[in-house]
Amino acid sequence: MTVIKIGTYALIFFLSSACVNDQYIKNYSEQEIGRKKIIVEISVSHGDHLPDASVKIKRFCIGSDLNKLEQNCELDPIILNYTLTTKESIRISIPAQEPIIAKILFQHVGIWSSADASAYFTDQNKISSSTNCAMSGVSVEGFPKFLCNGFKNTNQIHKIQLKYLGKKDLEKPGSGGDVIDKIILGPMFVPAEVVYELAPI
Repeated sequence: MTVIKIGTYALIFFLSSACVNDQYIKNYSEQEIGRKKIIVEISVSHGDHLPDASVKIKRFCIGSDLNKLEQNCELDPIILNYTLTTKESIRISIPAQEPIIAKILFQHVGIWSSADASAYFTDQNKISSSTNCAMSGVSVEGFPKFLCNGFKNTNQIHKIQLKYLGKKDLEKPGSGGDVIDKIILGPMFVPAEVVYELAPI
């Protein structure tokens, strides 16, 4: 469990020398994907204290190393500004390149402010937790950063979920109970975590 700090952001993206605010999903051809592919499913789950609001996938991108990853996030994202609700998920197929590093930027948007979080997926991460992800510092954008296990198995669905934590989650053993609940559920913070798991195709 971690806390996403809320701040007000003016979002202006420039892609290929043009301002891009519309949602976009890259469709790979069969030739680009090749014989092996990785199926990724992205969803959002709200805690019991939040309404059924939407979450934006600001960016989802892949690369062979960190430099290529950040370059692709700016110039060639797979998903850009796509809005999700708890009533839907998005499933895409990407090339099963080796090595592969993936990154996703989530944004929770409120009436007056927003909260962002990033997650990195790579075989270099050795996360042993129930969520297969762990909070670790901040991303290059200054957002809370999660490190998650990498995309290895091409015979399963890679499920990524941004999970908001409600009061019941925070009152579980080890969460700090009501005291922590009152501290982080004020107007400046949103409690959430990134969950990564594999499922049969």
